[in-house]
Amino acid sequence: MNQPMNLETAPQTATEPIVYEPAPVPEKPVVGADPKDKIFVLLFFAVAALFCDFALFGGLNLGFAIVTVLFFLLMSVYLLGKGTRFRLYPFVCGLMAAAGAIPFALHNDPLIRTVSFVSIALLFTVYGTQITDSANYSGGSFRCGIDVAKSWFFYPFRYLAAACRGLFGSRGDPGKRRVLIKTFAGVALSVPVLLVVVPLMMRSNKYFETLINSISVNVGVVLVSILFALLVTPFLFTVMFAWRKKLPKADVTPAPIRGGFDPIIVQAFLGVMSLVYMVYLLTQTAYFFSAFAGLAPSDYANELSDYARRGFFEMCAIAAINLVLLFITMLVVRKNEGRFPLLTKLLGGFLSVFTLLLIATALSKMILYIDGFGLTRLRVLTSVFMVFLALVFLAVTLRLFARKFPYMKVAVLSFCLLGLALSFCDIDTTIARYNVEAYQTKRLETVDVETLAELSDGAVPYLVELTKDADPEVARQAHNELVIRIFERFDVECDCGTYFCAHTDSDYYLIDEVTGEVTGDEFWPYTEGEPHIVSMTPYKDVTNFREYNYDVVKALPILEQYAANLFTIHSN
Repeated sequence: MNQPMNLETAPQTATEPIVYEPAPVPEKPVVGADPKDKIFVLLFFAVAALFCDFALFGGLNLGFAIVTVLFFLLMSVYLLGKGTRFRLYPFVCGLMAAAGAIPFALHNDPLIRTVSFVSIALLFTVYGTQITDSANYSGGSFRCGIDVAKSWFFYPFRYLAAACRGLFGSRGDPGKRRVLIKTFAGVALSVPVLLVVVPLMMRSNKYFETLINSISVNVGVVLVSILFALLVTPFLFTVMFAWRKKLPKADVTPAPIRGGFDPIIVQAFLGVMSLVYMVYLLTQTAYFFSAFAGLAPSDYANELSDYARRGFFEMCAIAAINLVLLFITMLVVRKNEGRFPLLTKLLGGFLSVFTLLLIATALSKMILYIDGFGLTRLRVLTSVFMVFLALVFLAVTLRLFARKFPYMKVAVLSFCLLGLALSFCDIDTTIARYNVEAYQTKRLETVDVETLAELSDGAVPYLVELTKDADPEVARQAHNELVIRIFERFDVECDCGTYFCAHTDSDYYLIDEVTGEVTGDEFWPYTEGEPHIVSMTPYKDVTNFREYNYDVVKALPILEQYAANLFTIHSN
């Protein structure tokens, strides 16, 4: 018989369970921060606090100019260090940004100020990306706008942690960091206790109360400035830190963009567009070139405004389309050893020349319009914009025939020079002077007082001059605009004792359009006698250097002298 199989297995020895230890998480790389970084983060904090105090609370006047120039110097010292090669173009951009802040202390045109403020921020960004060689794209190409946009909207979030690790990271002494944290905690805990103790001490000692009251006058401004700096400095310094350490360039290496479209496709497209433009030009010869002779077509002989507007908007639409077409052509067409095919250059050049012709005719129409109706802020800015657009097309045309021509640098510098010229020449004063002189010398049949009233304080002397005009309607409008401006610039107080005093309302001194007389008691029957004005206090404290503005300082005594003809001013 077969023996049964022995199914018993050998006894197994107990083994310890296998424990898999997790792989260590690699530490994030720490970008080294040298003593210069640690000093300048405090300096940037101080500049941010000064910006809030001087510029924001000062109303973007002299204080803004001071802080902007200081920021340019601080930025230059921080970014230009050992191993940084000096570059002329970005330095000129930074210098123009600082210079662009000076007119804020001279003139107070709101529109020019808004454009200048944005331009200063853009120029400082170009300065930082190009001077440190941290940009991923050449400053001569339109792609440099990508570096500018990233500096504003990407770098502050992308490199904030790297900047913090560099300043307070693992290389620092942990014991010192703990001491710093505990110190801040102790200071924070003392604040609520002081809020209870200090008022009690003020009640018990009048000298201490006087001291605290004198200190607390500007405490609100200081606290807001510090809070503003705490919010702004991390983002501002992060961008500066990333530029100085060239983090964007080390982080991303942009792949070269190669044109993939066959030149024949692009040339056929540009050829069709050029043919249409040629036919359009030939059929509109009289319309386009009549303005060069100082004449409007018969259809617009009595409507110069419509003639000029149609010329401008026609030009803007076609110029925008052509500029986009030229940029796309330069971007996507297949090049031969970096050069554009000859036919592509010629067709692109025709688009540029055609656009320049449109700009020239639109500008001539605007000049014709100005000769007939005078200057306005919009007409000046429109004319300057057309000059800038012409310079851009010239630069793009040169780029088609010279592959290394930095057309974007030309565009940026042209914008800066034209913008600085507008800011320093004070277009509001220039407009008022031109219109009044042209009206008085009979080059203009009438003067638009409402247009002058919309200008800043530089127009005040010319409004005063128009109050003496032989035309009673012009004199009435100028008088009324000055009255309104007086009460906008001054806090007028009267001693008549009435709860609601008509003497301190601008309507009391306006000249009626129908009767030609000052309204006065006719519309305010409950007032008695002549107004007795106690004081006129400017709303803007021009004695404070933060709020100093040359146009305002020049206009205030003129307005006060004109007000003396309306009512009696008594000093306090």
